[in-house]
Amino acid sequence: MKKLPEAELEIMNVLWREDRPLKTSEIAEFCKQNNWTMSTIQALLARLLERKFVTLEKDGRIKYYQPLVKENEYKSQETVWFLNKVHNNSMKSLVTSLIDSTKLTKSDIDELEEILKKAGK
Repeated sequence: MKKLPEAELEIMNVLWREDRPLKTSEIAEFCKQNNWTMSTIQALLARLLERKFVTLEKDGRIKYYQPLVKENEYKSQETVWFLNKVHNNSMKSLVTSLIDSTKLTKSDIDELEEILKKAGK
C-alpha cells in the first residue's frame, strides 16, 4: 500500500468518517473548506480509484465512492513508516516527542498507562 498525498488522504478521511458510499457532490460538500473545484475532487477520486483505495459504483450518471482500504490498516502502515523513517525505529523517541509537543491531561496519562499495562502482558 502506498503513502497518500495530503489531498488524497483528506478525501479518504471523509469516506472513513462517513462510513457509507458517498456521491461526488457529497464529498465536495465535506471538503468545501479546501475550496477545491469539482474537477479537482474528481481528479483526486480518479487517483484513489487507480491506486485501489476506493471503489466506484454508478447509478445512472451518479457515482458513489467508498473505501477499499480500512482506516486502521492505513494508519498502522503510516505509523510504522513514521516510526522507522523519522524516529529510527525508536518507540522511546516517538513517545518522548509526542509528550514534549503536546499537553497531556491526567486522563490521557491514565489511558496511556492502561495501554502500556495491557501491552506488557
